[in-house]
Amino acid sequence: MAIIYISDAHKDVAERLARDSTTIADKSIFPTYMHLMAFAAMVGYANGTSCPVDPKDRGPEVDEQVFARHEMDGLVYLLALEATEDCDILRAGKVNEAWRLIESYAEGGFKIIQQWLLDAPGDVDGVDALLSRITEIASEKAKFVTEPLQPRIDF
Repeated sequence: MAIIYISDAHKDVAERLARDSTTIADKSIFPTYMHLMAFAAMVGYANGTSCPVDPKDRGPEVDEQVFARHEMDGLVYLLALEATEDCDILRAGKVNEAWRLIESYAEGGFKIIQQWLLDAPGDVDGVDALLSRITEIASEKAKFVTEPLQPRIDF
């Protein structure tokens, strides 16, 4: 059973985004650390940024069973397949490597998210900082979509 960690260096950001209530909805942006870690891992992966969490710097933790209960463990495996381009990562003896990958990408993502929050010092709860970055990135991606996607189906 794997346990993944948020580094202690990002504990304040994690609490701000997954524990503290926002002024808009009186609840946190992310309902759990697991949801925040999944988002941070995608940010890290999208930016090619990963950094292992030092075992001496471990902060909040998320058990792999939390991902499984929320049916988000597939995201971990998909990220591992995409990052390694090797299906052996899903073999019984290597599955912990998949969990270390999401932990590393989340750590890299936390560094980026922290910078987003620092770039918006007036945004007390982080909602506007995250939404503006998500909107900015989505707009950039939408510029490159010029024709409808066609599924590739081979029989």
